Amino acid sequence: MTTAPAHAGSCAGILPEFGRWQDVQRLFGIKRGVLYILLTEGKVKSVSMRRKGNKHGCRLFYLPGISEYLHSLLKAQHPSDDQPTSSPDLEGEGSRPSPVREIELPASARRNQKGQNISKPKCICKQ
Repeated sequence: MTTAPAHAGSCAGILPEFGRWQDVQRLFGIKRGVLYILLTEGKVKSVSMRRKGNKHGCRLFYLPGISEYLHSLLKAQHPSDDQPTSSPDLEGEGSRPSPVREIELPASARRNQKGQNISKPKCICKQ
């Protein structure tokens, strides 16, 4: 039998399995609108915690699945991690800035909250 007092463990490095959209925004920086677009496209998973007959419930998102989705995007956007960050002729001047590219947003992402089309369908992103 032990006489040492029990201490609570640290959960700092552990990702919970499920979380609300606020948790997804806090952990991954994905806002609610984008998260629901990803859900309708089948790229992330969630469960609804609504009891039968109730008007409201709680939607919980599968956090490891969101992490896997982000890793798949990283892998698709950076297929080989072996590439040097600076070109050989710029040796000693530091790394060159990343190029800017345009990406086409899906049709569902080009609508505002009222469902109206937004006039700017393209997003300029740094690679």
